[in-house]
Amino acid sequence: MARKQRKEPELLFSGPPTTDPTALHRALVGATRADVTVGGYLVLAVNSDDDVLDDSTLKRIAVSRGGRSTSTVDTDDLIALVGALRVEEVTDFLCMCMGDYVIEFFDERNTLTEVVRIDLPSGIESRHWFGGARLADPPLLHSWLRSHGFELA
Repeated sequence: MARKQRKEPELLFSGPPTTDPTALHRALVGATRADVTVGGYLVLAVNSDDDVLDDSTLKRIAVSRGGRSTSTVDTDDLIALVGALRVEEVTDFLCMCMGDYVIEFFDERNTLTEVVRIDLPSGIESRHWFGGARLADPPLLHSWLRSHGFELA
């Protein structure tokens, strides 16, 4: 008998973006687990005929995992990670790369609630913003990644 393939958790969203740099942190309030992976993501329209840049289009985040990963459920560790993701400003720069790291956040029901892309050395992207954002304190995130076994170039 063939093994059943595990379905990847999927994050669907639509609606207008914001320029509020605190939008991500409000979304992370209920996070109880974070999975961090070398890789990145792309935002795709659920219906390939739809315009992915249209605010009303239903979109999905397609995660690409390509290397080392770690997971944390430790409350203090999650607080440190979320703190390291604080941004100083949202930009309108729309990066077309996959990113360097992807962080998936889950709630107490193990439901995927948020996906964040890290573009080293100081970029971060989230579904909440049209473009990227600049980290308030990039060395804080770099330190967190190193302490979890990731080698930064």
